[in-house]
Amino acid sequence: MQKVPIPDQRPFLAREWKLQDLQRSMEYTDFQFGRFKSTIRDSAPEFGLDVYKVRSRQDPEKWNNFVLWVVENQQKLNDFVEHWPIEAYFNSWVCCKSKHRYRRKEKTGSSIAKHLKIQPPLVRKYVGLKPPPLRCITNSMAQIESRSEVPPVFQDSEIQNPCYNEAVRQPCLVCRDTPALASHSLSKLLQGELVCKGELVKLGIHSDVDLETLVLLGPDEVAELLDQASLTNFEKASLRNALKNIRPKFHVKQGATEADIREYIATVYTCQEHSNVQKLQAIPPKLLRLFNKLHIEHLIPAALLLGVTSDTHFEKIITFDNATVEGMICGQTAQIALSPLQKVVLQWALGKRGCF
Repeated sequence: MQKVPIPDQRPFLAREWKLQDLQRSMEYTDFQFGRFKSTIRDSAPEFGLDVYKVRSRQDPEKWNNFVLWVVENQQKLNDFVEHWPIEAYFNSWVCCKSKHRYRRKEKTGSSIAKHLKIQPPLVRKYVGLKPPPLRCITNSMAQIESRSEVPPVFQDSEIQNPCYNEAVRQPCLVCRDTPALASHSLSKLLQGELVCKGELVKLGIHSDVDLETLVLLGPDEVAELLDQASLTNFEKASLRNALKNIRPKFHVKQGATEADIREYIATVYTCQEHSNVQKLQAIPPKLLRLFNKLHIEHLIPAALLLGVTSDTHFEKIITFDNATVEGMICGQTAQIALSPLQKVVLQWALGKRGCF
């Protein structure tokens, strides 16, 4: 037997009906009625309804979409003719909000007569010499305390090379006497590891971006790099274990334009003597796309100095085998100051023949 829909009960409610009357006419439990109210209140703004206007002043299309969504979430509303409880509660909620929208706090008047109130004294202006300063602290004491403060600790590399950025700073690719740069992440990582930081600096791990680049390499490339350092097997295993806890930070978004990458490279290489590194020539699109996909944009100047200046050169290099690429990179060390890490990364990147 088909259930008869419940007609609109609002005409039978009292003139000043309350929500309890609406709940009673809907035959809802407290839990069902609470879900019904929260569904309407939460979803009304999402459908573009003005929560300070009643249903008759709403956009009909927005209201119909709103009703369909509420009924979809509250299937029991199909038992009511034209889903009248939605309009009933919405109008009640809007009227309640409108009453408190522009309510102003009424000022309570004082019960004391005006002639019995004590008038505040008149403001007196000080005539003559200025009063002495506060006795709590003198200027001389303040100067003494400021001098006694411990100055912040700076690393020697930051004082000598203020032009380097802490996160992505890189030594110049031309001059070889660039001092070693510090990596805050590396110092924090190796606090509990028995690995000599000086050996890692010799490999070219100077800054945070070097450490993040090392994480991107595969196990074979990492092993090849660590074999070039005088580390024991225990130190190598300890370092590999420490690298597992590093999550690389990508400093350039995927699919960045050439202008964005040029701006990023300008913050990486800031050597004052060799400013030609900042003024890059045209970057081959395929080289830019590959290095951006591998998140090694800071090595684009190194690839350009190696002779990869066009897409034709790039397509020719990726056809070389690993031995030929390694010989090309290691044979240019007289013109470019590449670290062991940069050599391994360039050989690894140019061997990614299917990534561009």
